[in-house]
Amino acid sequence: MRALILILICLVCPQMSAADVLRVSAAASLKGPLDQAVTEFEAQTGHSVRVSYAASSLLARQIVQGAQADVFWSANQVWIEYLSDQGVIIETAAPLRNGIALASNQTLGSDIAALCETGRIVTARTDAVPLGQYVKSALSASGDWPLPSGCLVETDNARAALIAVLRGEVAAGFLYSSDIAQNGLTTVSVLDPPEPVLYPIASLSPAGAEISAFLQSDAGLRPFLTVGFQANDR
Repeated sequence: MRALILILICLVCPQMSAADVLRVSAAASLKGPLDQAVTEFEAQTGHSVRVSYAASSLLARQIVQGAQADVFWSANQVWIEYLSDQGVIIETAAPLRNGIALASNQTLGSDIAALCETGRIVTARTDAVPLGQYVKSALSASGDWPLPSGCLVETDNARAALIAVLRGEVAAGFLYSSDIAQNGLTTVSVLDPPEPVLYPIASLSPAGAEISAFLQSDAGLRPFLTVGFQANDR
């Protein structure tokens, strides 16, 4: 059924010329595999694609303020609903899901309170960025929120949190499982957010439906599935 829907989307969309540029706004945690998928799409279609990576919250607000985008790929449903309320979304789907874990570039114990006594823990902003929101939700459910004062460092997006762990600037970080797998980090403990960690994608223009359909196809999803993302059963 999903394959039939994607074919119908492509049939009803206006044909693009090879010179047209598609603009994709995507969550920072999608960067590695999305770059690969975009390269494959460009090779198959002759279209050019420009991808802007940042926190989903920032990208969604930029779109509302007038930033050009044909596709928005968010790291949670919150910012899809935000754009939907603004009336700018044509079609949505949720092809991918992820996990959240505490990870480090060194061997550590899994007790969060003990980690906070010896170093700091990083994640993305818990008030707006999907990674941070998932982390706060999971820690609240387990009774570990809030963390001890001064322990948690909050960055502007998931990529910045990952870099802080890779550079050894913090003891550990709450990160996406895909980022942990891609960068050879050690998982300290796995978090269990009450809500699934979904990556919904939205077409914002008729032209955007073409690349959105490709990114939901087997070829489009393959780079993600090899680095720790999982196909979302819908």
